[in-house]
Amino acid sequence: MVAVDSEQNYVDKLRSQVFHLVEEQDNGDLDIFSSSLPKVQVKKSKIKSFVTDVLLPETSNLEALNQKSAFRTCMPLKFPDLKSEITMIALLNLLDFGRSYNKILMDTVSRNAQDTILFGCMGMHLSGKKLDADFLLGMTVTSVGQFFSIPVTVEEKVMDAVYKDSPGPLHPFADSIRKVMNDTGRVLKSLQVECLGEYILKVTTSHTKYKKSAVGLVNCLADTFPMFQDIQRLKDSAKLENDELPFVRKAQKLVLSLFSRYSDENEDFKFDDIERLTALADSDLVSILRKLEIIKPEDSICAKIDEAKAVFKDDTVEHHALRCSSVVALEVLTTEVNNQVRGGEDQISPSMIDFHLRETYLGSDSDNVDSRNVHVADTIAY
Repeated sequence: MVAVDSEQNYVDKLRSQVFHLVEEQDNGDLDIFSSSLPKVQVKKSKIKSFVTDVLLPETSNLEALNQKSAFRTCMPLKFPDLKSEITMIALLNLLDFGRSYNKILMDTVSRNAQDTILFGCMGMHLSGKKLDADFLLGMTVTSVGQFFSIPVTVEEKVMDAVYKDSPGPLHPFADSIRKVMNDTGRVLKSLQVECLGEYILKVTTSHTKYKKSAVGLVNCLADTFPMFQDIQRLKDSAKLENDELPFVRKAQKLVLSLFSRYSDENEDFKFDDIERLTALADSDLVSILRKLEIIKPEDSICAKIDEAKAVFKDDTVEHHALRCSSVVALEVLTTEVNNQVRGGEDQISPSMIDFHLRETYLGSDSDNVDSRNVHVADTIAY
């Protein structure tokens, strides 16, 4: 068995679901709201002025926007074959989470979560490890701590001159990495494939249903690997066909990375429908859109964000509302861009705008967004 034969279309379903939560106000602004969601507003007037006054001049009328550069994974590494390089790219995207640990990681190891994952994956490759199912299954919290340079224990005084090692504040992060790697190894074993790269190559080359389809590959990844699923459930919402919000962020980001890296040299990754992917709904994008005043959460949400604490659990309605608003905002923003520059032709995609916003507004500069904002605890979504 190579792949789950998915009948799902998570990308289009997400787009449909989030717009079912939209109520347009008299001034044109959009409220993301349901009986179980606190309100987050998408400011259409701000979007129009941002596109006209900032985005278009910033990108020389979009000449700087290129789908083939969006979310490209660049590493100064040599790989023995295509399968090994794709495995590395897939693992980096699979482990792209831990933003709620950014502050303590910076204070402890001077790297944020994303750089910590890159450091660990490159270290495993450079040490000659074969990132196959057996290796992933054999990972422990201790080996994660060693490869990723995460201090998993702290010394705790028992009595005078007697100390013991106890789990430290970063132990849960390391254990989450361990669990994702172990679970991925188990799935690969059940599929009888050696590694993530072999799995992806078989899906893209052997299954006509997923041939050159970004959406098809996202669906297949999300249905096959629970760690790629990222499907949140919104309870008690009469506005939705069902309670599912399939953000599938990491699966979409992986497919974007594969397209950016290989579409010029490998026909199997020249996806015909890459523009159909949505924004990657995470805390970084929410922070950027809030800074630009494109989204405006209600005061109760803003107060929690500004406390800079890990207050939004993975399954809370505040978390759902923020993620939904980022998807809606990017859809509206993309439509505005295409209307202004392309005469309504959909040539610019939400993922292109998403990537540009991150490249422009995330960073250590004081004018940029502090990615430590909007903390979310206990999630492997981001």
